[in-house]
Amino acid sequence: MIHPDKMSKAELFMTSVREERKRTGQTLAGRKGISSKTQELIETEALHASLKNQFNIRNLKFALQDTVEAFVELARRLEMPVPSTLIPALTRCLLLELSQNCAAFNELQKPNKLRALTVNHGTSFINALTAPEYAALCDTPDIFKLAATSHPSDPQKFLSQALSKAQTQAQDIITLLSSPASQKLDI
Repeated sequence: MIHPDKMSKAELFMTSVREERKRTGQTLAGRKGISSKTQELIETEALHASLKNQFNIRNLKFALQDTVEAFVELARRLEMPVPSTLIPALTRCLLLELSQNCAAFNELQKPNKLRALTVNHGTSFINALTAPEYAALCDTPDIFKLAATSHPSDPQKFLSQALSKAQTQAQDIITLLSSPASQKLDI
């Protein structure tokens, strides 16, 4: 059992790292690695989570390992190394975030698709599903999943661009339909 104080400290640390990543534009590309003790912890956490949810244990274990490795490496590159005492709580927090993202974006069988989103944003992108500024996209829920899986560094930017393009195309259609040429064609 991880003490609630440790979980709170881990959450605050993760928020700080994510804010610094956003500020600096740091990326996740490159080599990563974690200790064997952390790998054992990941296996235990993944097993417990797979028993509670509909996850494939093998896929969840690899996704969680990749997520923890990426987050630890990101923190290292930002010169904010993860204190070893926070590793268990950080692992649990990342597991919870990854699980919530997988449920929200319907990726229970392939959780690794949401690794980068989880590292970069935690669960904050889930709010986009109900955000008023993206209400026009709610008829196409797969666009949110596409943003989460294919544009994890800035999924909101992708949604804003998609929305802008859709509005431009709709305006072009209205202009075309109201033109004198279209009236002659009886469109």
